[in-house]
Amino acid sequence: MVDGFYLAKKYGYRESLKRVRKKIRKDKPFVVGCSVLYTNEEEANEIIEEAKKAGSYIIVGNHGATAAQEAYSKLVTAIVRGEGELTTKELLDALFNNRELYGIKGITFYDGAKVVVNPDRELADLNGLPSPALHLLPPASEYPLLPVEESRGCCFKCSFCSIAEMYPSYRVKLPERIRSDVENIVKFGVREIELIGELVLLNEDRALRIADIMEEFGCGWKIDAHPTLVAKHRRILPVLAEKGLKVIEIGVESGNQHSLDLYNKQTTPKINEEAVEAILAAGIFPLLDFINFDPYLTMKDLEENIRFIMRHLRLLSKAPSYPLENIFKPWIPIPGTPLFERANSEKLVISAEREDTASYLKMKNARHFFVFKDKRVKEVTDLIDYFLKGYGERYYRMLEQIAEDGSVFSESPKAIALAIVPAYILCMAYAVVENDILGEAIIDWYCQQTLDAIERGEYEKELSVLPLPAGSWEKILRVFKNLAPGTN
Repeated sequence: MVDGFYLAKKYGYRESLKRVRKKIRKDKPFVVGCSVLYTNEEEANEIIEEAKKAGSYIIVGNHGATAAQEAYSKLVTAIVRGEGELTTKELLDALFNNRELYGIKGITFYDGAKVVVNPDRELADLNGLPSPALHLLPPASEYPLLPVEESRGCCFKCSFCSIAEMYPSYRVKLPERIRSDVENIVKFGVREIELIGELVLLNEDRALRIADIMEEFGCGWKIDAHPTLVAKHRRILPVLAEKGLKVIEIGVESGNQHSLDLYNKQTTPKINEEAVEAILAAGIFPLLDFINFDPYLTMKDLEENIRFIMRHLRLLSKAPSYPLENIFKPWIPIPGTPLFERANSEKLVISAEREDTASYLKMKNARHFFVFKDKRVKEVTDLIDYFLKGYGERYYRMLEQIAEDGSVFSESPKAIALAIVPAYILCMAYAVVENDILGEAIIDWYCQQTLDAIERGEYEKELSVLPLPAGSWEKILRVFKNLAPGTN
C-alpha cells in the first residue's frame, strides 16, 4: 500500500508521483488501485498510464471516478462506484481468480463492446466495518494527525458537490464506533484527530459524546460543519473547545446571496458571519472554505465576495493552500453535479482538452473549466492571471521561505505583509475594471515595489507614484476603500 497523501505532503505532488510511478515500474503489481478526486485527476491519469505499461489491472474509485464513471470506463479495468470496502474485495477476488465482472454490484467497466454499469451495491453498515489497517502506514512520527470517519453523505445538497452522487443518503457512526477508531490511532502513536464527515454538529447529544471520547484520550481534534449547524448549536461550542476541539472547517462558500442560492447552500451571508463569530468566540479556529468565482458571478456579486474576504483576511490567509484557495478560488466543474449539468447545458463548461483554456480558472488537475456570462468578471480574472503568471512563482517562493523560517503564517510581520498581496491584487483588479482603466501597469507597479520591500523587511514601505491619467487614482482609491475600509 502507498499513502499518496502522505507522500505528497512530505515530498510535494510531483516528487510523490515520481515515487509512485517508480514503484509500479519496479514491482509490476497484479492490480493497481487509485482514488480519484477532482483535485488529483492529473496525477491519477499518470498513475493509470504507468499501470498500463506494467500490465496491471487498474481499479479507480471515490467521488471523481464515481461521478465520471463513463469517462474512465475505457481507461481502466473497472470503476468502483460509491462505497468501496465490500465492492473492492469482491472485485479483487474476481480478478485474482480470473472470474467475470458482470455479477459484481457497484462497478462499471468496458467489456470491449459496451460500457457495463452493474447494479448499485447496498449501503454498508458503517458501524460494522473494520478499523483502518494502521500497521500498513509509515511510523506514527510521520503523521501530524490522522482521520477518523464520523459520517458518510450529507443532509445538505449543495449543487457543486459530488457527495450526493457518491452517497444517496447520509449516515452517522455511533460514538462507540468512533471511540474504537480513536483508541486505535492513539495506540498507533497519534493524538491529533480529523473527523471526516460533515455531521458532528447535526445532533448536540452525539457531538458532546464524541467530545467526551476525545477528552478521554487527550486528543486535539478538527471537524467539518455547515454554517447553519454552527449557528444553530453555537451554545455547545465552548464545551467542545474545552474538550480539545481546535478547528472547525466551514464551507461559507460565498459572501453574496446570489451565489449561495446558485450553490443551493441553504445559508445566508448573515448566517455565515454569525457562524464565524461563534467559532471565534469559543476559542476555536474557523478554517473557511470559499468559492470566489463561478460562471454566473456578476460584478455586484464579486464586490460582496471581496468585502467578505477583506473582513476575514486574517482567517483566510491561514488556510494551508492560501492564496489560490479562498482568495482566487474558482468553482471546480465536477461532472454529475447539478451545477455542472446546468452550466454545461448553457455552454459555460469547457473541456480541458481544448487548447484555448489558458487560464488559472482551469485548475491544473481538473478535466474541465468554465467561462463567465459577465465579461467584466472575466476581465478581473485576466488581471489575476496576469499577476500569477508574472509574479506567482516569486510569491510562492517567498511563502515557502516563511515555512523554512519556522514562522507562524499570518502572525509574523512578513507573513502578514505577504497575506495582503493577493487580496490587494483582487481589489485593484476589480477597481480598474469597474472604472475601465488598463490594469497591467498597475499590477506591475504594485508587485515590483511591494515584493521587493517585503524581501528587504520594509513591511510599511510607501510606494512611489505611478503616472496615470488625471482622476484615475482617485477612482481606483474610491472603489478600493469601499471594498476595504481603513486601507491607504
